[in-house]
Amino acid sequence: MKHLISLAAVLLLTANMAVQAQANKVDAAGIQNKVSKLEATANDPKKGKATVWMNLGKAYYEAAVAPSTGLYQGMDEKSLILLFGQGTEGTEKVGSLDYKTYAYPNVTVYLRDGIVDYWLPNTVIIENALDKARDAYFKAAEKDAKIAPKAREELLRVSDAYKQEGGNYYAALKYVDAANDFAKSYDLLANPVVNIADTSTAYNAGLIYTLGGDFAAAQKYLEAAINNGYEQDGEAYYYLFHSYYGQGDKEKAKEVLQRAVAKYPKNSQLIEALMGLYSEMGENAEAILPYVNDAIASDPKNPGLYVGLGQIYDRLGNSEKSIEAFAKAVEVAPDDFFANFNMAFALTKKADDMATELNSKSITSNDEYKAELEKISSAYREAIPYLEKSHEINPKQKLPVELLKNLYFRFRDEPGMMEKYETYNTMFKNMQ
Repeated sequence: MKHLISLAAVLLLTANMAVQAQANKVDAAGIQNKVSKLEATANDPKKGKATVWMNLGKAYYEAAVAPSTGLYQGMDEKSLILLFGQGTEGTEKVGSLDYKTYAYPNVTVYLRDGIVDYWLPNTVIIENALDKARDAYFKAAEKDAKIAPKAREELLRVSDAYKQEGGNYYAALKYVDAANDFAKSYDLLANPVVNIADTSTAYNAGLIYTLGGDFAAAQKYLEAAINNGYEQDGEAYYYLFHSYYGQGDKEKAKEVLQRAVAKYPKNSQLIEALMGLYSEMGENAEAILPYVNDAIASDPKNPGLYVGLGQIYDRLGNSEKSIEAFAKAVEVAPDDFFANFNMAFALTKKADDMATELNSKSITSNDEYKAELEKISSAYREAIPYLEKSHEINPKQKLPVELLKNLYFRFRDEPGMMEKYETYNTMFKNMQ
């Protein structure tokens, strides 16, 4: 009986597919007619009450979202077909990604590995429907303060729709449209009727405006994010630098990077950008150092500041100072992964440089050559304890394992070293 019931359920499900797909067809003419009537009433001085503007806002919102109602990111292919019908199958390459597509009268859906990634509309029921819904709700709140809480609830839905639409455009590499949607969402939420400082949305708008080349708009939204504490470990400053640089204001771009490096000296993008800008402007890259040293003076127990200082010295070609800074990071925080790994990497790099230098030397004495080799081997050995510690702190990180494998192979002829090489070699293979 159990098998018969399951079979009946499958048959019923299959039979309902056509009904479900039919149910998701959009009555565009009906929505347009509803909007037209509500617009006429709302714009009548005698009839245009707050409640009418609320209903008009809902009609506009319906026009905006109806073509994609029921869709969501992460929906599997079978559920899509069940909800929308089979559609016209196709393939499309967007950037470097290959998509399977299903085209419907109102929307085209893009899937990767059988999962919905995003969708784009094929039908526009009402032009700029979300913008009109937003404005209608603001008008309702303006007309009647008692309606404002309900208008606020509906405006939150409009904001979410902007974000969803912006996410879809971003996935489709339509950066201008994506940035505009995130910006509209942020501006809507910042309005006194809603009064929410959505800093992540400001950051998204600024980042995407940067990618799209609208640097003035990028500056506005990135500054809004930063001013409200949303900095993404320095990434917001990095894009703000690009927004000023893109507008030709190198002095302001430099100022942004100087602030950012002092605050996030571990962020290598910021360091490289500031060094590149100093070089371009004919300034000494060592001018970065005071900003990091000031930060260290204010927070001397912060290992990240010493790691950042070590990275700067490394880029300036001063390996001894670099190692000194990383050693201080380890001293301050013996169990910090970045402090230990950067120390190990700097020591390994120093040994590599010594080996390169040896190859360029003219050495005639075998004893002298052996002595130089021993110095290099000693330098490599110094790195091993820091790599072991790095691996102990974060066993999932591949780089320490790879370097340990390589170093133990170098010393494979010494007692016990071949066994350690085999251990780390196996471990590294399993991590691939």
